[in-house]
Amino acid sequence: MRGESSLNPLLQQPQISLRSFPASTASRDTNPQPLNPQATLAVQPRLVRLRTQTNTHTDIHLPEDAESKLDWNWISLTRWANRTFGLSLNDRELRGLERDAIPDFLLEQARAGIARWDLSDFAGLLDELYPERSLVAWANYNFLLGLKPEELKGLDEAGVCRLLKERVQIRYNEKEATFPVSVGMHKFLAGDGQQNERARRETLARWTATRFRIDLNSEEFADHQTNKIFEVLLQISRDFLARRPSADVVDTKLAEVLRDTPKHRPLSEAQTTALVNWIESELGLGLNASAIRSLNAEQARTEILQGIDQVFRPELRHTERSILLEFLDTAWKEHLYFMGHLRQGIGFVGYAQKDPRTEYKREGRRAFLSMWERIAEQVTQTVFRVEHESPDFVSSLWRITATEHDVAPPPTDSRIENLQTNAPEAGEEGRAVKPIVNAGPRIGRNDDCPCGSGKKYKKCCGR
Repeated sequence: MRGESSLNPLLQQPQISLRSFPASTASRDTNPQPLNPQATLAVQPRLVRLRTQTNTHTDIHLPEDAESKLDWNWISLTRWANRTFGLSLNDRELRGLERDAIPDFLLEQARAGIARWDLSDFAGLLDELYPERSLVAWANYNFLLGLKPEELKGLDEAGVCRLLKERVQIRYNEKEATFPVSVGMHKFLAGDGQQNERARRETLARWTATRFRIDLNSEEFADHQTNKIFEVLLQISRDFLARRPSADVVDTKLAEVLRDTPKHRPLSEAQTTALVNWIESELGLGLNASAIRSLNAEQARTEILQGIDQVFRPELRHTERSILLEFLDTAWKEHLYFMGHLRQGIGFVGYAQKDPRTEYKREGRRAFLSMWERIAEQVTQTVFRVEHESPDFVSSLWRITATEHDVAPPPTDSRIENLQTNAPEAGEEGRAVKPIVNAGPRIGRNDDCPCGSGKKYKKCCGR
């Protein structure tokens, strides 16, 4: 995942309208203010609907054609008012009023209750920079960019997308340098700083020399603080990545070596030798000549770029592949599960005069494309946050570039050595395996059982 490939999920995100809020909302206040004539006209229809609801429920619970006021349901009317307007009325308060005055009383109580609402928590929604804050919060969480809302102020949608892509690319380039440092720090300096601290620092120095191909004294980090060690390793990583050849350099060399050779034709012996010598002398990389001898120009380019990635960014390359395979495996299982359910119920579309086969293909295609969009988004977010989400996985990546590994000792159980088999020894001719023969006397079914029970063999051990 390099260059534009790391930005695909971001590019596929729908463009967010930063001016979706009306400009008038920025000047509103959460405190109740007297309504001007225009606002009164805007609120008037709502008050009319509210009065209509109040009159309707009053007629339902306090019908005028009731034979007696004892049939009026004061409790139900009170519960409806409390539930609808958030009040705490008692039915005795309504019983002391005339029936015609109850709707006006409920409306006044509703207005008073609304005026007491605390809307301070929603003040951020009325902020002028609320759209920018929402977008910045999403970008900082997923890509750890450290953006501020003020940086997006005044930009249109195209400008915002361009700024985000630039910041994500810068963040990814920085991650290529910091990620191998995080691998070493998580593995060797993630303890409490007391037990075997000096040995861990020496091991970290040896790993650094092997990983970045430099001469480094094993006592280099003996007296440094952890922050100082991180800064030194980060500078070493940046210097190492600065020596990485770009894809343009590889393309230029391939064009020089291949010249007018068709792209589909395999490389000749002279072209293979020229590429191998250039890779070893200019790039300092070892490449097997037999690995690219049977390849064409495009395949050779891919092989060389993968070899460069394996040398300069092996941990991040392995992480991206592992994350992609993990999400792809899970998403594919879910897709197959969905397709199974879709197959069971797709026949019902026939009642809508639609072809079930056509609809099955259409829905399956839609689910397949949605699966890939979801995978791209999840993989990109996880790559940027893997150090925070899974430090144990990061600490295990040091083995990719380590030259020494702890090997488990071979088993020393003498019983394994004394095991005998029917297989012939080395250099010995094969011999037939003799069948198993019972050399003891044969016992008849009606004979006495040899166990001494006194019963016949067929009714005792011979069953």
